[in-house]
Amino acid sequence: MLAQVRRILEDAKGSTPAAVEAAAEIIAFLAKGDKAHVEPYTVPLLPALLERLTDKAESTRTAVTAAAEAVAGSVSPAALAVALSTLYECLNSKTKKWQTRVGALSLIGQLARMYAEILPAQVPELIPRLSECMGDVRAEVAKAAEEAMVSVCATVGNKDIERVIPQIISCIARPAEVPEW
Repeated sequence: MLAQVRRILEDAKGSTPAAVEAAAEIIAFLAKGDKAHVEPYTVPLLPALLERLTDKAESTRTAVTAAAEAVAGSVSPAALAVALSTLYECLNSKTKKWQTRVGALSLIGQLARMYAEILPAQVPELIPRLSECMGDVRAEVAKAAEEAMVSVCATVGNKDIERVIPQIISCIARPAEVPEW
């Protein structure tokens, strides 16, 4: 069944909006159920779901967003690194449309808020990827990356740098603010 759901999601020209919405609802239903048993099958569907954020039909984008959020919400702590790796695939500005990147960044922020205790182990890999997106020419991508960066940096838990994190994020987002030394 999931192979057919994947085919529907990946067939950009042949799948009707109703079929895509039904596929998204199936994924959301599965993700909200027995999470441990479906996680290996639903997390790999995230890129296909996020690609559908480019659809013209608002109802399709809404269904796909709900399904992607349900999948991210079902990620166990043990699968956090795998889920993030899957989302990294969606951040490539050369191959992915801006809506896909914004969706991936939103899910990264969601995962950061869900797993604030264990996400710091992923920070060394996350920060460069988010920093690159913060410099994107598309304002929506840059804004979503900045929001994800705020969520990720909130997990660090270092009292010495907590008060300067907003300035650090601002400097990454707007390098012109950094004074010349």
